[in-house]
Amino acid sequence: MSYQSLLLEKDSDRVAYLTLNRPQNLNALGIELSRELKAALAECEGDPAVRAVVIRGAGRAFSSGGNVREMRESLDHDPGRFMEELTAEVYSALEAVENMNKPTIASVHGLAYGAAMNLVMACDFAVAAADAVFCESFIRLGLIPGGHATLLLTRIMGHKKALELCLTGREIKADEAMLLGIVNLVVEPEELEVETGKLARRLAQGPPLAMQKTKQLLRAYYQNPPASQARLERETQIQMGKSKDYAEGVRAFFEKRKPEFTGE
Repeated sequence: MSYQSLLLEKDSDRVAYLTLNRPQNLNALGIELSRELKAALAECEGDPAVRAVVIRGAGRAFSSGGNVREMRESLDHDPGRFMEELTAEVYSALEAVENMNKPTIASVHGLAYGAAMNLVMACDFAVAAADAVFCESFIRLGLIPGGHATLLLTRIMGHKKALELCLTGREIKADEAMLLGIVNLVVEPEELEVETGKLARRLAQGPPLAMQKTKQLLRAYYQNPPASQARLERETQIQMGKSKDYAEGVRAFFEKRKPEFTGE
């Protein structure tokens, strides 16, 4: 598939890079870009040569969030219908990120506002440049926090802090974002690409099946009572014990070599 609003690049280290590529509007997450992001994620999910996915932004920012220009134009027509179409695409894209079986990394510089902040939280990992700024900016437009914000924020940082960020709409810098659990690592801007690549390659070298099952188990935790979760975890571990990757990992340990995992 050809993309108009993003770039999809795959390297020899089995890492795919999805670059939000609308720098003229700070990579605002409008209908088209959200739709293409979902399609690109599906392409990466279905490609066995891809084992890790990095999402980043072109130009001066990761993303400014929702496309406010589109919102303004919709006021002269049918804003309710526009919001219905926009949220359908944005929510679908964020769900695609959350449901990826392969590890995902947000590589963040500049602004990550509104839905873009939620895109960062939907990824499994986030590496942020020290100049990155995050904001749940919905309240500034008279909107409730959308894009899974109420789920992601509460899950990551708890009720009171989530409520504070949503109701005040205040900006937070990268260091505070790391303290709150939004990002995993803060680096100098000139180190962002290198450090993101290191993490992506490390994940791409891991056992694909075990990573997939780990992500599924951690998602299941929020729906399962403790006893059911423990049973599911044990059943999955037994299943993993039958895999070729498990045998390869054990043999590599005793042979003092790096394992070559295949996802089988």
